[in-house]
Amino acid sequence: MFAVGLAALCLGPASDRFGRRIVYLLSTLAFIATSLGCIFAPSIGLLVAFRALQGAAVAGYGATGSAIIADVYAPHERGAAMGISTIPMLVGPILGPILGGALSQAFTWRSTFIAIAMYAGVVILPLLVLLPETQHYRRLRKLQQADPAAAAAVQGCECILGSPPVFKAPYYPLQVLAEGGVALHAIVALLSFGSMFCSLTEMPLFLAVAPYNLSPALTGLCYMAMGVAGIIASPLGGKLSDAAAATHPAAPLARLIDRFGRKRVYLAATVAFMATSLVCVFANSIGLLIAFRALQGASVAAYGATGSGVVADVYKPQERGMALGIVTIPMLVGPILGPILGGALSQAFSWRSTFIMVAMYAALIILPMAAFMPETHQYKKLRRMHKRDPEAAAEVEEAASIFSTPPVFKAPHYPIKILCEKDIVLHAIVALLLFGSMFCSITELPLYLAAPPYNLSAAMIGLCYIPAGLASMIVSPLGGLLSDKAAAAHPGKPLVRLVYNNVISGVLMPASLLLYGWVMQAKLHLAVVLVSQFAIGVALASYLPAIFGYLTALKQSAAAAAAAGVHSGMFIMSGVLILVASAAASAIGMGPFFTLLAGLNLLTTGAAALQIFRHREASREMIRSASRAQLAAAAAAGTDEAGESTSRSSGEDVESGAGGAKA
Repeated sequence: MFAVGLAALCLGPASDRFGRRIVYLLSTLAFIATSLGCIFAPSIGLLVAFRALQGAAVAGYGATGSAIIADVYAPHERGAAMGISTIPMLVGPILGPILGGALSQAFTWRSTFIAIAMYAGVVILPLLVLLPETQHYRRLRKLQQADPAAAAAVQGCECILGSPPVFKAPYYPLQVLAEGGVALHAIVALLSFGSMFCSLTEMPLFLAVAPYNLSPALTGLCYMAMGVAGIIASPLGGKLSDAAAATHPAAPLARLIDRFGRKRVYLAATVAFMATSLVCVFANSIGLLIAFRALQGASVAAYGATGSGVVADVYKPQERGMALGIVTIPMLVGPILGPILGGALSQAFSWRSTFIMVAMYAALIILPMAAFMPETHQYKKLRRMHKRDPEAAAEVEEAASIFSTPPVFKAPHYPIKILCEKDIVLHAIVALLLFGSMFCSITELPLYLAAPPYNLSAAMIGLCYIPAGLASMIVSPLGGLLSDKAAAAHPGKPLVRLVYNNVISGVLMPASLLLYGWVMQAKLHLAVVLVSQFAIGVALASYLPAIFGYLTALKQSAAAAAAAGVHSGMFIMSGVLILVASAAASAIGMGPFFTLLAGLNLLTTGAAALQIFRHREASREMIRSASRAQLAAAAAAGTDEAGESTSRSSGEDVESGAGGAKA
């Protein structure tokens, strides 16, 4: 480590003075020589000495690689290139223990040095033949010797040739790091890299002893998670840096600036989810686990509410149903897929492995979100456009309306207030009961399937959730499409978009709950249980895209708040019904309890259907009244015109008669 760090102070300035290519080639030759020295080292002291020299040879790649990218790429394109070139530096310490562990276990420790010496011997010839010199001064000097006219035409030719490179003292790189605009960010990079190496070096010491007792090969495989993260995240991090540089070409520090709006909520929620998942991994008591599971749930809440807001920002009202159907899939499939993966992980390892997995997943997606997810909030997008191009912002439809209502943070009771409005409350209750009924069914399922006559394992119980998840994936987009068709057929009437979805859920959910409850009560064949689960998934997935589409159409400026109210109610209702279900199923049985639940669903969907029908009839009556008024106005206008025409004709006849008498 120390050899790599100290050698880089000399090899970086050397590549500036003598060229990138020569430093690369000499570093590779030195690496081969020191690897051979390690193979034949007769003592531990000599092995350590050759390992230090080997590290010094490796230092040439890191220092020179960044300089090559600076030579070849424009400033706003270097991030992605640096991200790709950084992969070996991140993956090398990960891949090394995997291959080294396997070789050491199969042969001896010397075999690792034989392998890397052979690898360096293979790559040196392609480097010698294909690696060009990229340093600007040396390339331009060569071009000037070959074609002076072409060299003179190069932009900045006099400046480049007028300042030939000189070898800087080894402390010069440290002076660069100490500059005001660099020092703080360099410290961040140093601490991040050092922290990663701390975790890498400590891990094998713990994995080799009880309770793990892993072999060198298996210990090496444990490094794979970090290697995969490095391969995926490094190019994305570079691309994110390039995007910020392109947006703020004159301000490199702006790459670190965060943005407000939907995107910031998403990113903050993902970070919070990752942090709470890690605490759950290391929780040493049930109380701490429950507390951080609750905080983990609070983090997840941001996705549902903000997702509906994003759809409302991007799609027209008559197109939102399909989009919300796709957005709703994770919320419906998550509770189904979770037990499948969680059951398999818990059975193979322990319950902590499930939290390790979700924390790693959150870590993998946060960089793609930061790099590729745009800000969709209409006010914030328009403000940004206004700063960049005021004329283009002024031409945006409804620009004045958007600017006149800047977003403000509403009190937490505001989403509940929206739900209590007379046009919303009944349909919100339908959504709450449908969602709570589905959760009742999936939480009671494992308790019965683990007992006779089923006696299923945790992994097999997890697989029994597949039908409901499959139903949600298929039906949710179709439910949104059906809602869009109703909205297109009845423009200007948001409530009518619920008509078809309400009927499907109102018929299917009560029937499915009745089937599920009595099948579980009688302990019938497992296939019938799975069919009822599929039907419950269809009933719920049919309705949710429609209710969210209705809310975003009715509350465009408060779409996320309205969706948050429904999400909040759904999960609170699910928690209440799950608690009731545990006691009620034991007291009166699964059949009677789910019969009561089916009756509640039938009652609420029936009342909602009546309101939709009355609203549609009132709208039709208004249209008929307007049509009759128009016809009456047209008839009155026609009568007036006929009267005027008759009067004109009579006057003409009188004048004509008078003229004849006069003649």
